[in-house]
Amino acid sequence: MGYNVVDGAYVVNPIEARAVRTIFRMYGEGESYNAILEAVKGTVGKRGRPLGKNSLHSILSNERYVGTYTWNKRRVKLFRKWAGGAPNPNCVRIENQIPAIIDEKLWERVQKRMCDNKRNASNKAKRAYLLSGLIECEECGGAYVGHTSTSSKGYETRYYVCGNRYRTHTCHAKNINADEVETFVVQQLKAYLLATDFRTESQKIADQVNHSSPDLVAERAELADVTAKINNGLKAILNGMDIPELRDEMDRLRVRKSELEDIIGRRTANRRPVDPENIFQVFQSSLDNWDTDLPNIIKQNITKIYAHTDGSFTVNVGVHLIGCGDRT
Repeated sequence: MGYNVVDGAYVVNPIEARAVRTIFRMYGEGESYNAILEAVKGTVGKRGRPLGKNSLHSILSNERYVGTYTWNKRRVKLFRKWAGGAPNPNCVRIENQIPAIIDEKLWERVQKRMCDNKRNASNKAKRAYLLSGLIECEECGGAYVGHTSTSSKGYETRYYVCGNRYRTHTCHAKNINADEVETFVVQQLKAYLLATDFRTESQKIADQVNHSSPDLVAERAELADVTAKINNGLKAILNGMDIPELRDEMDRLRVRKSELEDIIGRRTANRRPVDPENIFQVFQSSLDNWDTDLPNIIKQNITKIYAHTDGSFTVNVGVHLIGCGDRT
């Protein structure tokens, strides 16, 4: 954001550059991400999506805004396998190559604050959120994340907030008090386990899974879409549209294609029958280890929690079946 590529060269986009300068200036002055997002509200990125907290971090750490051209900074593949986005020692980096949008002094001030914040964050003890990754927003489909707020008197409150509301302010779902929802889930899960006939339920689940086929409609549709985009990108490159952003996007699409092919391959070729005895052991160990391994027991037995727009929620209790790629 902030540039257009014209005939293979970077040209400053005045409207976008104004937003970039606002982001750097406010952050350099000590403003929060929330305040910055409010100041640039309505601004969208190159893909037409609203800016979020992840977008701000990417912008604030992008050397191109001080005129340094970089390409292939992250290594996404190593021996044809996903490399986790590690720094690439062979990246291209050329200073004073493109028009700068901000000056070096502001850049250094921003980088110092980001470095200090990273150091402070690593020194803080991480708070435990028992239901991380399990709560889904009914309004937008986003995943809820744990967050803690501190009052003016120093009192802390833990809660779960929709990730889209927290990062991009594009969702209006209500926050959920973490203590309340965790207490409810723990009580209901234990009541379920105590009331369940493990042998009967285990056989029922095994029969249901063994006589069903894996649902890969979404994965196959996404794979077809990604493949089509890769083909279109190759045509564009062959027709002379060879720009860094297109190359970066092609790398991302190839990684996603590989991931989808792995998912589909695992869930079709390596799918094994479910043994009811294994499910029985999951149930039994959940009760036996209740007091010592509660976080894992929750993730093993709670399949999904749906957060409704009015602040209420629905908890799906079942069993995560490891090794067959299905849930019941």
